[in-house]
Amino acid sequence: MQKTNMQKTNMQKNSGSRKSWELILWIIPIGIVTIIFYSIAFCFLDQTPSLSKGVEVFSINMGIAGASLTAGGLLGFLFGIPRSESIKTQSNESNESVNQPSAKYGDNDSLEQISDWLTKILLGAGLAQISSISEVLTNLSNRIDSIISGSSLGLFGVLIFIIYVISGFAGGYLWSRFSIRTELSRRDKDLSDMIQQNVVVEVDKVRDELKKDFEVMQEIYEQIEPSAPQVEPKQEEEIVHNLKALFCDKASERVRLEVFRQIQDIRSQNWENNKLRMAKTIPVFKALIKAETDSPVFKGNFHRVLAELGFAIKDKANPNPDNYKEAKAFLDKAIKERDKEIRISDMEKRPWLAYYEFNYIYCIFGYMSDEQLSQDSNVRNDINRKLEKVYKAKLLKNIFDRDQRDITQRIRAWSQSNTNNVIDIKLT
Repeated sequence: MQKTNMQKTNMQKNSGSRKSWELILWIIPIGIVTIIFYSIAFCFLDQTPSLSKGVEVFSINMGIAGASLTAGGLLGFLFGIPRSESIKTQSNESNESVNQPSAKYGDNDSLEQISDWLTKILLGAGLAQISSISEVLTNLSNRIDSIISGSSLGLFGVLIFIIYVISGFAGGYLWSRFSIRTELSRRDKDLSDMIQQNVVVEVDKVRDELKKDFEVMQEIYEQIEPSAPQVEPKQEEEIVHNLKALFCDKASERVRLEVFRQIQDIRSQNWENNKLRMAKTIPVFKALIKAETDSPVFKGNFHRVLAELGFAIKDKANPNPDNYKEAKAFLDKAIKERDKEIRISDMEKRPWLAYYEFNYIYCIFGYMSDEQLSQDSNVRNDINRKLEKVYKAKLLKNIFDRDQRDITQRIRAWSQSNTNNVIDIKLT
């Protein structure tokens, strides 16, 4: 019922505004016709008829009409600009009123306020001050009359000025109050509909992305959970292929980074005491590396993925020479990738990155005997260069003291006799 009443009120307002527009549209041409007739009359009824004088009268009065109409229209426009409204709504859970922005615009009450102020001023100052208005009009008439000689010209100019100022003000006010409000409401509605549509699209997009991310995480957990069966070498290639497709097709960048973080934690926490659990991360690391080729997400940290895979393969239970060679290949890629992505100055701030070199050396000792090493000068030189980096990172002595595995101790003994004093350190 309330909505129907509001619609009726709006229809009445629109009907009234149309009638006002029609009246203004009639006043403007009537004023122009009046100026034309007055100019003709002035031209032929003057004591010294002159066509040029009639054209001058017509031009000046049209100028007065145009200027008055423009000034009045601008002033009416300013007074009629609609103001935005906020709707008070009540929360379902409480009785508190909340102001919420809406796409509706209310009437500009500036004229009402000015009317109220003028009424108070007039009551306070008295009607005696109104006489000054006639003086203003007289001065205006005299100024116009000084431009156009003739006793009636000044008065006619004043009348034109008043008529067109009022018409311009009324036209500008009505246009600003009704037409602009309708246009602003329409634009706000279009904008609101567009935003709502975009929000729906984004929400659907996020929902689909979260659904896919959940499926990816579920698949990864099934792969690495403690109760999951061990991956046979024949099965690994198929698992890596499936996981790579899963990462590329479904996983968001956020989830791929989270998967890496979690399997990195599993590897670092289990490489010594639970190698079977640690080995389950290998297919996931390989799938992340393959997926990075098609869809990169690690942005400067890809070397960490390569290195973590190398660590995991190296630390498998009972690794064979082929495992060490495979681990060395990934660590070699990690070192090259790291050197491309990280400056030497940054390396000094992150000495732990030199573990890449030590584990690379560890892999070489894993598949080569001391006799084979003594016969290959290229490998010896490569080992010396990498040992020097580990030494400069101040990691070497700590590794030798902490890691008592046979291969580590072989590296320790070999470094004492084969580094040509490059490493000046007391290892005993």
